[in-house]
Amino acid sequence: MFPPFNNGGLLRGTSSAIEYAVRFLKVKHIVVLGHAGCSGINALATGNFQVTEHHDFQFVPHWLNIGLDAKNEIFGQFESFSENERIKLLEQAGVLVSMQNLLSFPWIKAEHHNGELNIHGWYFDMKKGELLEYNRVEGQFFPLRPEQETTPQDALKNETVQYLEFFLGNAKKGGEHIFLDSDQG
Repeated sequence: MFPPFNNGGLLRGTSSAIEYAVRFLKVKHIVVLGHAGCSGINALATGNFQVTEHHDFQFVPHWLNIGLDAKNEIFGQFESFSENERIKLLEQAGVLVSMQNLLSFPWIKAEHHNGELNIHGWYFDMKKGELLEYNRVEGQFFPLRPEQETTPQDALKNETVQYLEFFLGNAKKGGEHIFLDSDQG
């Protein structure tokens, strides 16, 4: 799960990676991918991540607490569902929480609002071998179909090809530097 924006927070590594990708590499698509059988979500659902005499977790509880509100809502609202059904809902909710948290970063929100950055929510059901994409209009996950005119994976592939063509083209021409020399620091 992706943490919300917090300048002085404990989860800076993930935030640094996404900042580098969005602000420096200028990625056009972010894919948040959740999956069936996620042991992290299972730990959140069952509470098996707390500090005990056998486990002295320092970071895991902070990370999993990102999904605590979703867990409380799902387990409260869907009491008649089986535990496995509620965990699947929580796995999918983890994707949505991460998407929402990404938009709490001012520069991600601005790029997304300007149409320069797309955020996709995917869920992989490993048992069925099925990749689902969150549809914001319908408010649920649907199978990602190859017959779609432009799928997010096509867009990602095209962006990667364009980036490589740009990089290789500039490298051959001796064009602009992509990375700063240590002397320019």
